[in-house]
Amino acid sequence: MRLHPTDSSGRQSGTTRPALVLVAAALLAGCASNTFSLSYPDNDPAMLAKALTRIQARPIAPINGAPMVYVVTQKPTTIVAFDLRGTKVVWKAKGSVTSRIVVGQGRLYHTANNRALVARDAKSGKALWRVALLKGSRLLGVATDKGRVYYAAEATSRIGGDGAAGYVVAIDAGKGEVVWKRPSSGRIGAPAARDGLVFVPLRYQSISVLEGKKGEEIARVRSKEEVLLWVRSMPDGVYFGGKTGVYALDPKAVSGTRRGATFIAAALPASVRPAYWWNGYNAALSGYTAYDRNRLLWRARRLPGEGPIGFGDDAIYVHNYRFFFAFEGAAAKAGRDKLSTPDPRAKSTKGARGKAAAVPMASGGGKGKATTLEGGEVDAAADEKSAEPIAKLKWAYSFPRNDVVASYHSGKSLVLVSVKGDVVILDLESGLPASSTALKLAVRGATFDALGFAPPTKPRGTPNLERTLTEMIWDPDRRFGEVKLFGIQQLSKLSGAKVADALVQIVTRPGINPKVYKRAGDMIVARHDKSAIPLYLKVLRNRYSFIDGTRPQAVDIMARALGDLKAPEAVQPLLAHLGDHETPIKAIAPIVKALAAIGDGAAVEPLRDFLLTYRCEPQFKKAPEALNALGDALLALGGEEERQLLRFVGNDAHTLKSLKVYLKAALRQDKLRPRKKPAKPAKVVAKTAVAPKTKASKGKRVKRGTPKKGKRVKRRTPKKGKRVKRGTPKKGKRVKRKAKKAKAK
Repeated sequence: MRLHPTDSSGRQSGTTRPALVLVAAALLAGCASNTFSLSYPDNDPAMLAKALTRIQARPIAPINGAPMVYVVTQKPTTIVAFDLRGTKVVWKAKGSVTSRIVVGQGRLYHTANNRALVARDAKSGKALWRVALLKGSRLLGVATDKGRVYYAAEATSRIGGDGAAGYVVAIDAGKGEVVWKRPSSGRIGAPAARDGLVFVPLRYQSISVLEGKKGEEIARVRSKEEVLLWVRSMPDGVYFGGKTGVYALDPKAVSGTRRGATFIAAALPASVRPAYWWNGYNAALSGYTAYDRNRLLWRARRLPGEGPIGFGDDAIYVHNYRFFFAFEGAAAKAGRDKLSTPDPRAKSTKGARGKAAAVPMASGGGKGKATTLEGGEVDAAADEKSAEPIAKLKWAYSFPRNDVVASYHSGKSLVLVSVKGDVVILDLESGLPASSTALKLAVRGATFDALGFAPPTKPRGTPNLERTLTEMIWDPDRRFGEVKLFGIQQLSKLSGAKVADALVQIVTRPGINPKVYKRAGDMIVARHDKSAIPLYLKVLRNRYSFIDGTRPQAVDIMARALGDLKAPEAVQPLLAHLGDHETPIKAIAPIVKALAAIGDGAAVEPLRDFLLTYRCEPQFKKAPEALNALGDALLALGGEEERQLLRFVGNDAHTLKSLKVYLKAALRQDKLRPRKKPAKPAKVVAKTAVAPKTKASKGKRVKRGTPKKGKRVKRRTPKKGKRVKRGTPKKGKRVKRKAKKAKAK
């Protein structure tokens, strides 16, 4: 590493001498200059244990007494302090706010015009002092503790200066004076502070622990498995992590692994990608961004003893713009994931939990957006296939019309602030609103000082998860396609006839989004609900009628569902749609596959006719699977005659080329399989009610030749001594047939 000597003013001198280089090297050997050094020892148990002795549990209460929300409005920018308990505005202050507001003991801190750090009085909002940020740097984050405020900044350019990639700066909270500054040759992230210690993410792989008074590094923890993106201080300790889960900063953290450390991950469905905290290396996230609208809300809790950690109330909450979801049983087993370590230099890293990633609804790019819910190509049955337990959806909440730009988990409630200035408090148990106050402001973001705040009144009403999910699915806002897919998947897991009806309404609605249609159809089939067969048959009976104005609806989905259920009563409606020229081509293959699955021999003749009629139709060039499915169905249901027919079609010059190739391959495979008997037509017998016996009918002769009770039926039994008809001789007499024939001649 090249050293740049500086003059007394801190600027680089114009000459470089060996003596000055030696002096700089000697300074690097000191404790303060060794901060963030590549040679600093990491995962040292003794050093970490000594640092952890200073961390003490904090009371679960607001920092400055009253539970407050500090709302930042759109232009003209104004800070509005709102008292949650008193439901009133305490003060307002105008001024530039270009970062998140950080709450300290009697102080509020934020940047102004991206150039200076400003301190305000927490009770009045009055500006107390202003300190210019380092030139050529960009803010990453601010933290405060015990009369000090710390900020981390990244260098915008390494050309000239001291060549540092970032800085951590300490400022006296009372005087507004810089106390110390520590440069780092490697990338650093947004800091956290408590109990006289400062915690800084370092080089995407470590958490550096600094002594708050002098800025000396006293311990370092390095992960051997994954990228570390954030560090967070909470009442019971310090936590850090990346995209895979949460680590506790305790003596076990020196292991550098999930199995060896105190680690926890959320056991969320595959369609939810966790975003546990904002990326401290992304300067854009130092302000209020879309991340605040799309994230996880959680509180860690220590289990008895020195064992693992858990999520508060064993629940975790997903905030997605206007929608909130509560999952219970959220804690997953530590170390259950087998993940590779992403390259920190790469533009993007793969998601957590080792499950198939999908098209995100918001990327973690330069705009500071975070990804929480996903849709698109996620396997709808991925959760059921997983061997690990998946958290169960407990409740869902949809804020009407407007986005929620800020949310906070107090430990006893969820506090929300909408873009229009509505402050809502949700009950953690039911997800129902306990209170709501309209400030009527254009809100950009908000910061909360409301730890332990509980709603003063209990919510009214009864939670209805089915109704809430249905309302989300039918929401007209087209931005939330992935949320609707997620809602459909969760709705399908509920039981009851109303759920099947709600899913059918989705697939039969004209103009429905194709992705929503497909996901709802997949869920209908996956439910395997036999009680819904009458409902599916009712939908299947809808046919095209110009006079009545009716059209077939969701024929392909109903065919898939009924074929999966092997419902014999669906054969005739399916054959009717197969023979109807108004049936869409995309529904032909599901209909044929359903008939083959049901296994009714009555479908063989219509399938033969359809294949002979359409085997050379050009319209099936774009949908070859329909005719291919006919070949498979005839092999499954038919006998030798059907195989001869398929050989004829496969060799005929007029047959579509793709069908010929498929049939020849299918016939070759059929020879290798054991031959089955042709399917017979199934008899669907309707159940009829039997009339109960009455006193008047007792003793009367029953119809259909049934005799009276106690009397013997004499059928074809001849009387004794009489000759039986049809040439039967009497008993004891011999018939001389040969003699009679000779006499006749």
